[in-house]
Amino acid sequence: MRPDETDPVPHCETRRQFIKKTGMAAAAVAGSGLFQFSASASEIHPGVSILVDASDAVVTQPPVQWAVEQLRISLSDRGIATEIFNNPDRTPEAGECILVSGRNSNYARHILDRAGVVLPNTPEALALARGKMTSRYVVLAGGSDAQGLVYALL
Repeated sequence: MRPDETDPVPHCETRRQFIKKTGMAAAAVAGSGLFQFSASASEIHPGVSILVDASDAVVTQPPVQWAVEQLRISLSDRGIATEIFNNPDRTPEAGECILVSGRNSNYARHILDRAGVVLPNTPEALALARGKMTSRYVVLAGGSDAQGLVYALL
């Protein structure tokens, strides 16, 4: 018997593809309660603001800026109006807001503390948490370093 005949399920994907697919599925399940709307029901939703904490050195690194743009493109491709902001006062009150921040920013610490979420100071750590920032609720995409923040955004 040939090797491909002994395996009842042919291997059509690489290990990397499998890990990427399962990681995305796990992130979708873990983050499903973070937003108040279904991403497929974008026609009736006012959009998503991506708030980049420009005062945080981690956020200004090129890989993080690339990941922010990838998130914006991904949401836009699904018909969700998306805009990037650097100032929390300029984000519209309507719609969801994603705060992009490293673990040491004041905003991130406030949201993580209130949510009871610990973002360890280890390489590539990430956190997704919903919390209140000033007068509105946001979803924090936080990371201990640039790689962790990229993982949180993607």
